[in-house]
Amino acid sequence: MTLRDNPNARSELERRVRAGRLRWSGPAVLLFARSGFAVAAHALVAAGVALRRRRLRRLLWPLLRQG
Repeated sequence: MTLRDNPNARSELERRVRAGRLRWSGPAVLLFARSGFAVAAHALVAAGVALRRRRLRRLLWPLLRQG
């Protein structure tokens, strides 16, 4: 891999900044999107656990009342 092939090489980044092809908006969007996806994934897992727990409690409740 040559230096020109590596898009993250410092010289390539500087060249893109000079050409106006590298702006701050892309990384800023990613910064907030990553946090949003993390919160959404956490909420999805929490909802799944809550639904599973409710279903398990509903199935076991008659057995627990008898014993």
